[in-house]
Amino acid sequence: MRRPYRGLAEVTPVLRILLEVMEGFRYSDDLDPSAAIRALVFTARVGDTAVKGVDLVRFGESGLVVDLTVTVWPLPAVVKLARAVDEVIDQASPLL
Repeated sequence: MRRPYRGLAEVTPVLRILLEVMEGFRYSDDLDPSAAIRALVFTARVGDTAVKGVDLVRFGESGLVVDLTVTVWPLPAVVKLARAVDEVIDQASPLL
């Protein structure tokens, strides 16, 4: 990603782009559903490349998400995902 994204107005378009370029996205595991920091394991594809990843989601006292970190592997999937996201961002808005 180009920079950290903060707040709903910035994060929402980025998540939409990720879901657009990652086909077949699905969560396969929630490692500890009762934890304040959830680890959600997912799989997807970018074109013909398989993507695996984990969303680390931190919830605040209000129950709202206060931090989201996305980790993706293997390296060929990371590169392909980054290029696909950059293409969409470049077409959508240079401000993202």
